[in-house]
Amino acid sequence: MSYDKEKALELAQSTFLSCSVISKNQLAVLMVIDKGEDVWETTPPVRLFIIPCDDPKKEWVRIIWHKDRWVFPTVEKASHDDLLIVDGQGGVYYSDESTGKGDGEDPIQNELNMNCTYCNLSGLKNIHGEVYIVGSFRRVFRRKGENKWSIVSSDEMIADAESRYDAAREKRRFFDTGFKCIDGFDALNEIYAAGENSDVWRFSDNQWLPIDIGFLDENIISICCADDGFVYMGTRSVDNPGKVIKGRNNEWIELDLPFNSDIISIASFKGKTYIATSSQLYIYDGGKVEAVKYNLPTNEVPLNAGFLSVGYGWMLSVGNSSISIFDGKEWKILYGASLMDEEASYALASESIKKSANLLESLEDAVSKKNND
Repeated sequence: MSYDKEKALELAQSTFLSCSVISKNQLAVLMVIDKGEDVWETTPPVRLFIIPCDDPKKEWVRIIWHKDRWVFPTVEKASHDDLLIVDGQGGVYYSDESTGKGDGEDPIQNELNMNCTYCNLSGLKNIHGEVYIVGSFRRVFRRKGENKWSIVSSDEMIADAESRYDAAREKRRFFDTGFKCIDGFDALNEIYAAGENSDVWRFSDNQWLPIDIGFLDENIISICCADDGFVYMGTRSVDNPGKVIKGRNNEWIELDLPFNSDIISIASFKGKTYIATSSQLYIYDGGKVEAVKYNLPTNEVPLNAGFLSVGYGWMLSVGNSSISIFDGKEWKILYGASLMDEEASYALASESIKKSANLLESLEDAVSKKNND
């Protein structure tokens, strides 16, 4: 893949969804092609790039799925150097790195005889070799092999979530009892799953128990069981700044943040915790949260953070204007304006400005409608 105007526009017109370090030599980045479709009417085309770590100017493997194939998919390393994609409705794509074979699998809910209403899957995560994904009504799924998944959340926690949802609906209120993210200190023990309304559960000693984090009504969208022995949870809010909540078991605190943005992703890399918003990457080493100081020329600073993935000695950072990797000492930009010529850089900047203007117009319309109501 070359960094010409055409390719710059191709990436600039896409919205990144997810990323993963899938082997010591390959990275995976998943995106939707943003052409203005209403995602509630039709799901836009999805594109997967497999990127070589050593030289971004080598050919990137591209896989394209057309409209109505995926609903908010995420990508993750499966086992060995294999790749797995799962979307919000349980659609699955698996690629075996050793054979190069890639194909769709049966939807998760088909195997488990579930209605898709119970899916709304998100938070695909490889936890020390075991792959998990979470969804509505506190359901936690674990992959057992090709076309094989099991529900590992307890019947009691699911029934309680369904009961709370039904009670709220009778009062014509919305109450989400689904998990959004999952991580763990061990593949099969001390696993934390979290979601809206500060709903946090821990799996330990073969049982799930609720955790009181001491913060009410938080929408938790990211979680990391870090190298320092603590759990970090990131929140998103319409009305308030995002939070990072740190703790373990029943002791939790809120970190003092130098920004007012949603926490998109949190990762632990070489003893330090990294916190990503949609526009900036921050580092926390037990003291205070600070913006990452890239050891790059000023004209090569990545323009966005957003999604993080760690593996094989790399940390991958993906945002809507850059793809970069970090080995603990040096950053390398794989995609961004600094790697393009002047014409391609201008095309990228123009497209980014256009997308920002459209977003601002949408927000203004939403505020105007709310005020009129």
